Amino acid sequence: MNEKNGWWDTGISPEVLAFGVVPFLGDIFQDMTAIVIIPTVNGCIVAADGRSRYIDPDYFSGGANDRTKECEQKIFHDRWAESDFIYAVMGSISSGDTRFSAIAEIQDAIRSLSSMQISDPYSYSYHLAQKVNKALADARNAKRCPAFNPRSDTIFTIFVLGYFLKTEPILASLRFRHSVQVLLDPDIVIGKAEYKFFGSQAVGNAIKLNPALAKYRTDISFSSSLDEAAQCAKGFIEAHFDPIAIQIDPVTCSTIGGCVHIAELTPAGFRWRIEPQCITGTH
Repeated sequence: MNEKNGWWDTGISPEVLAFGVVPFLGDIFQDMTAIVIIPTVNGCIVAADGRSRYIDPDYFSGGANDRTKECEQKIFHDRWAESDFIYAVMGSISSGDTRFSAIAEIQDAIRSLSSMQISDPYSYSYHLAQKVNKALADARNAKRCPAFNPRSDTIFTIFVLGYFLKTEPILASLRFRHSVQVLLDPDIVIGKAEYKFFGSQAVGNAIKLNPALAKYRTDISFSSSLDEAAQCAKGFIEAHFDPIAIQIDPVTCSTIGGCVHIAELTPAGFRWRIEPQCITGTH
């Protein structure tokens, strides 16, 4: 393996499970990317920023990073059991030399599941997690991917959202992880979809409390319209681009940016509200 090979990373921080309560948004998960999931009575909104950074191995020992992409696709659409679903990915998504792509492995796993007889979303999530984890293990054994980020035990996370039971949205979180470079079994959490806001806790609180950032705030509830949910998600992400927010949390805000893309999912199907500007792996 090329020892200088790093990751294209959409942002996983060691504080990914820290919480900060902001009533109009729900819990803010501190993270170095911005992904928002909002379920409503009418459907669901999923939004993401478009920035990814190249993490050179020297970065972990204090080196600098100056390579970024501003149009990384983090939200994707597929179908299972005659239902549309959305999946979003954040974390170390591809190697610097392009020999490993988490997105490509996830898409291959989804295609392979289409020929299996799987009766429920819980089994589907389990099989997807196992196939992707095996692909990750195979890539490590074949020396196709770099060392994992030693600052976090999370490699990447997949969020799978769908109306698999027809009546209410189900959200699965599949977290792929390691311990001192040893790949572990994935963490799988699945249940009724809930609000998820990943970004800066400090900026999330400032949106509520700082009048200078009030323009990014949209109060929502489960009865909110999809337009209101999309506006809330877009505002939360774009607040991280504001100079005032950058002063509040310069480290996190420096990793969030680029082309925002927003997807909508209802029992009737899927559509893009704002399409991604380019397809992951083609630029």
